[in-house]
Amino acid sequence: MPRADHIGLLHRGNRVVTRWGNLGLWRTRPPAAGPGSGSRAAAPGTKDAQPGYPEACAALARAVGMAAGVTPGDTVLCLACGGGEELALWAEEFGAGSVMALELSPSLAAQARARAEANHTGCRIDVHCADAGRLAEQVGGRFHRIVCVDAIYHLGPRAPLVRAAQQRLFGGGGLAWSDLVLEPPAALAAGTRWRRAVLWAGARLAGIHYAELRGTAATLALWQDAGLADVRAVRLDDDVLGGFRAHAARQARRLRWRERLSLAWWRVVMTAALIRIGRPAGLGYALFSGRVRSADASAETGLVNAAGAAADPAAGAATGEESSVRETA
Repeated sequence: MPRADHIGLLHRGNRVVTRWGNLGLWRTRPPAAGPGSGSRAAAPGTKDAQPGYPEACAALARAVGMAAGVTPGDTVLCLACGGGEELALWAEEFGAGSVMALELSPSLAAQARARAEANHTGCRIDVHCADAGRLAEQVGGRFHRIVCVDAIYHLGPRAPLVRAAQQRLFGGGGLAWSDLVLEPPAALAAGTRWRRAVLWAGARLAGIHYAELRGTAATLALWQDAGLADVRAVRLDDDVLGGFRAHAARQARRLRWRERLSLAWWRVVMTAALIRIGRPAGLGYALFSGRVRSADASAETGLVNAAGAAADPAAGAATGEESSVRETA
């Protein structure tokens, strides 16, 4: 939800200002790691220490990487990478062999490239200014893991995006992203119609595709229909939405009155207000993950990547398999 012009205000009071910019994971312990996760990170925060904004943002990205099962040497495709802080996470903490990142905003893509250039792990990081929502048209080749941290609700229709992601994973590869969820009205208390109307209007202003917000069960069914196995969801309603709302309240007390009246801050205020209004109307947050069955790898033998070599999961990890991207003009 928060965009690049909010970042400085959301970071106010932190000793180190980074390019992190998501809703954050504010819980005292992370969700369980996905199978084979290679993260070497510690749990974000303790009961006695409230994580700061950059720590909470990193914790959410870390949870996505763990759910996708990123392991050392993996090729990773990162959708809507923002300012690029998560790219360093995949390289430095998870030990990815190579990372390809898509970001539609030219300014954020430039920030992400600068962040990637500061990487000294030996991991190849390529940042492309391209629309991750058009994955089927924009990217060729296959990857071991595909991840998206707190941005999928800006990328348009989920069904074609899930299918495209499934088709760009090697057999045994993992997909994970964090997303807003909206439970069906039948499961809600009476008197939520006005709250849904406010959510609809607020989503339009925030660039969120309201019609694509689904309940957890409907999202899991969508992933299964796309051919993904071991599909899972971890609900993070209070850990993400509640935590961000509390952080916004704390930050407001740190800001000067002129800053609290700025357009940038009012967008943060609107996000926090939509969370408060939307939670009783079924608005929530979840981490979704799934994988391509290993048996599907037998169907990949005829696939030719952009470099002209037969696609092979082991070869991709060892050589940094070339993949094609159609950049946005």
